[in-house]
Amino acid sequence: MSNDRGTGRLSQQRPAQILAAIVLLALLAWIAAGIWWDARRAWAMLLTDFLFLSSLSAGLVVWPAIVIVSRGTWMGTTQRTALAGIVLLPVCVLILLVLIIGGRYWAPWLGQNLPNSWWLNAGFLFTRDMISLIVFTGLAWWFVWAMRQGRQPKRLAAWLIFIYSIVFSILGIDLAMGLDPRWYSLVFGIYFFISGLLIAIVGWLLISATVDATATPDQLSDQAKLVITFSMLTAYLMYCQLLPIWYENMPQETRYLVPRMNDVTHWPNISIVLLALVYLGPLVLFLRRDAKRSYTYAGTMAGVILAALWLERWWLVMPSLGEPLRFGFAEITGVAALVAGLLLFGLWLRRSVVPQGAGEASQQVQVGGTEP
Repeated sequence: MSNDRGTGRLSQQRPAQILAAIVLLALLAWIAAGIWWDARRAWAMLLTDFLFLSSLSAGLVVWPAIVIVSRGTWMGTTQRTALAGIVLLPVCVLILLVLIIGGRYWAPWLGQNLPNSWWLNAGFLFTRDMISLIVFTGLAWWFVWAMRQGRQPKRLAAWLIFIYSIVFSILGIDLAMGLDPRWYSLVFGIYFFISGLLIAIVGWLLISATVDATATPDQLSDQAKLVITFSMLTAYLMYCQLLPIWYENMPQETRYLVPRMNDVTHWPNISIVLLALVYLGPLVLFLRRDAKRSYTYAGTMAGVILAALWLERWWLVMPSLGEPLRFGFAEITGVAALVAGLLLFGLWLRRSVVPQGAGEASQQVQVGGTEP
């Protein structure tokens, strides 16, 4: 009996060990790409992964706060998997530290005499970004601790939402918009943190449909409705930026559109994918009621949209650095590390966060709650 239990534990640990090995090998390959291949693209990939992962992890913690402040009652046990996103925030702090150390490889404004050099100043920029992320992480840990005590800290939740909007506006302006130091938009910070909430709600839907055996069809439907809402809001904010650029046709503003719409760079192909899957797609994909309540369909579509949202972060970074559309060795290592790390996170959620033996109860709820 003891040998059988030991063998069972080893078989359960094997997927986690394989995923951890993939993450380690991908990181080593990324280091090799940065040293011997294309350092600029390797560091740009790390920046892309940071912008995506930080939005996902922070947004997962913020969403329960939004539900509490809006007096929602639909979360139930699914809040546990959202709050578990807190474990990814220290990883984001570490990645930001690495990005600061390698700033000369990806920050084009370093060493330039610009009109806004007081803002794009290495010491000031990196210090405020690091302090902002650490402050948000500390406040998020406090909120998660209070929630796990069975409390509903509405005031703390409101402060968490407010700090999130400020911190991720700053991160978006500094680390994404700042990649083109001669272009600016008053809407970009808002766009960045709202699209970050879209990344998080899509990630939460994916977790609920594939990992959380306690999630009910009604909860999937509520999350899918939020995906539709925030995809439309994200599309509106992007449109708010692009419309004035188009009708004013000023060189200092069109420099943002040119690399993303120029066929020579091939980035318009990604722009079309984003239009189809991020800005307009969720409205069509989740239009039917049964689509929002199906575990298989909702999970599949959430995975597709989440992949497109990673492309959106890549689309924000690479064209601003003047890089053409190319998926090479640096990109493969960055994606492999991110995907394996997220799969490892999902495996941890299934084993440590979701109650064991909840699958049968969830199946009973699904059979009773799904309409023909």
